[in-house]
Amino acid sequence: MDGGLTELVAGIREAFPDPGWGNRDPSGEERGVYEGELVRANFTGQRWRDTPDGYLRAIGRDLWAFTPEALQYFLPAFVLCALERADVCAAFEESFWEVLLNFFPLHERGFTPRQIALLRDALAFIDRRDWDSEDNAYAVGLLGMELEELGGHGAG
Repeated sequence: MDGGLTELVAGIREAFPDPGWGNRDPSGEERGVYEGELVRANFTGQRWRDTPDGYLRAIGRDLWAFTPEALQYFLPAFVLCALERADVCAAFEESFWEVLLNFFPLHERGFTPRQIALLRDALAFIDRRDWDSEDNAYAVGLLGMELEELGGHGAG
């Protein structure tokens, strides 16, 4: 791994707790039939740290099929997959910035400044490696502004 990826991955693993999702339904009531069933079948009872690549790939860009709380819980699994196994999570990579903007401002959803900084750094890393997109840059900038308002500037 290079370019700070090892430290970034270790930081995400350390900063995001994994108490387990339990048997709560991770799909929303008004979700699409197929996508909601896929989320329900694959993610109920899962821990984000143990989520198989096949489950992450099957969801792809259909992250809207999760409840906001479930998506927040499973987000580290998708982010680590995108960082470490881009071939598996390519569809997530394309929509990662949208996911973060749907949670914005992240601190109001319970994300800590350290978690926000790590998500910002992960998005910036993926953008440098794969995309160089204006959408990613915009999201990275918003997360940076949120961190400044919270008095934190980096993941370290």
